[in-house]
Amino acid sequence: MRAGQTTRLSPRLVAVVRTGTLEVTSTPDGAEVYVDGVYRGRTRLLMELDAGMHDVEVRMDGYTSYRARVRVDPGATTRVYARLTAAKATLDISVNVDAQVFLDGYFLGKTKNGRLVAKVSPGNRELVVLAPGYHVYVETVRLDPGGYHKFVVRLQRIR
Repeated sequence: MRAGQTTRLSPRLVAVVRTGTLEVTSTPDGAEVYVDGVYRGRTRLLMELDAGMHDVEVRMDGYTSYRARVRVDPGATTRVYARLTAAKATLDISVNVDAQVFLDGYFLGKTKNGRLVAKVSPGNRELVVLAPGYHVYVETVRLDPGGYHKFVVRLQRIR
């Protein structure tokens, strides 16, 4: 180039992709999706995100949350599948004597110092508490997913 000379340039611009796609699905469908702590919608969800690492949480009432740290690559789709499992119920039983505890006919355990705490499947369940020399205690109980259920049982001596 010389002074006073005009040069014509034809630059070619190349787009720099700095985002990627995140697809989140779950079983059951319709779970809430949080990305980096921010609610983004419900599954099945497709969203554009900045490339890089992201924290994904999938939640639904009555189910254990799914959490993952995922990498979203520029121009690519990252897929997350969350299989949610029903949250266990906590059963806390206090009995006036050491006793055996059954749930739906299955032995759950024996109380120690009159107490037993166990994680069990939720639903309507038959609770049976028995000890030698005492009347049997039977009750149908509703155990909510993720719930804490405390029962105080007073067994009566057989006369």
